[in-house]
Amino acid sequence: MVKILTDKDDLRIAILKELEISIQAVSPDFMLGPRQKPFSIDSERPLLDLIFYHRTMECFIPVYLKFGDVNTDEIEWMKLNLQILTKYKAEEGGNNPIGIILCVLDNKQHVELVKLEQSKGFISKNLIDRPLKQIFKRKLKDAIHQAHMAPGDSNVVIV
Repeated sequence: MVKILTDKDDLRIAILKELEISIQAVSPDFMLGPRQKPFSIDSERPLLDLIFYHRTMECFIPVYLKFGDVNTDEIEWMKLNLQILTKYKAEEGGNNPIGIILCVLDNKQHVELVKLEQSKGFISKNLIDRPLKQIFKRKLKDAIHQAHMAPGDSNVVIV
């Protein structure tokens, strides 16, 4: 049986559903935030796809799924979202949010980690940034695979 995804929106929804489940399964520290209500300041700005809160790191992790390569405008857009989260959502004593842009291009996946400030020191780079990128990259790859292969389906065709 061939599963037909009519467009990238169908694939996007399937990948995001898989990511929701698999990221929360990695650790009970990952909590999924409420879904955003769709609104747009202008038609060119996308919405964040998911917002996680990590209990141990005490920070929000907004996630955006993109088909294609990331560009500087999208990194700046994510930084704007991080500033908004810092101003309105961060609790007293909480840490600054860390943005994740998940890029899917052909058969390759890339994870772009976006922060308001550069990571300084061994602990931040090696015990937070790298593992976080690795978790999201591995789970993105798994989610893409699961989105393509529903039970009983052997192939996926994107029309």
